[in-house]
Amino acid sequence: MARGLARSHLDQHGALSGHHPGPLGLGQEQGAVRSGTALTAATLCLLRAGEPEEPGGRIVSDWPAGQSSCLAWSPANVRPAPDGRIELHLGPAPPDADRLRQGGEVQSCAVAAEGLWEWEAQAPALVPGAVFGLFAYRADHAAQPWLEFDIEFVGPDTRRARLNIHMQASSAAPVTLEAARGGPVLAELGFDAARGLHRYGIAVTGREVVFTADGRVLGRFSPSDMPGRLWAGGLLRGFANLWCVDTTLESWAGSWRASGQPR
Repeated sequence: MARGLARSHLDQHGALSGHHPGPLGLGQEQGAVRSGTALTAATLCLLRAGEPEEPGGRIVSDWPAGQSSCLAWSPANVRPAPDGRIELHLGPAPPDADRLRQGGEVQSCAVAAEGLWEWEAQAPALVPGAVFGLFAYRADHAAQPWLEFDIEFVGPDTRRARLNIHMQASSAAPVTLEAARGGPVLAELGFDAARGLHRYGIAVTGREVVFTADGRVLGRFSPSDMPGRLWAGGLLRGFANLWCVDTTLESWAGSWRASGQPR
């Protein structure tokens, strides 16, 4: 079983200062993929959607996942552990659930248009079809155009991270970095992310985004890298999640058919 601790913090150029522990490490246990996030008891603040937000708090997702028709986010899959860690779980849903599988997701209460989002994390030993994501995403899903900056571990290859950017101008169709490049943007890490703790960062400005691992630049992108030179801005939250794809995304992440996993 791969286990690890992680810490995350968001530096909002003074709007939010200080350190907000929020680690991430994952592994597998009895056929289910599991992630752990290390938060000390003094700072651990998990909130449900609709509750008053608190600085340094984490909102626990509890709705059907938009990117996978077979998955719902469940608060039961975001579990504080006795050692102060938060565990994100991925596995079969209860028999009476509307969707077959349930994953775990947390997002920051803190929002910012520019800044540095960091996660100190040990990635999981993922199986095909499973995805572990660290990303900055539009703060208001319903009101804002699509805006997203991704570091993702997709399927069993944890020696490379997949980088992507999603942007949308008003009501126009969204565009992606992958579309501009004609395929996946894969960053060689130089280590196996499932075998130890590493710091991942996403630094967003009005001119570029820089993805890093342990301070080393994995990718630096600006308007010239996007279709139509589009570069949009807006308020973002920091996210971490663990989920599995449906059949429409199997060409991207593989089919979740590992032994012990639900079909």
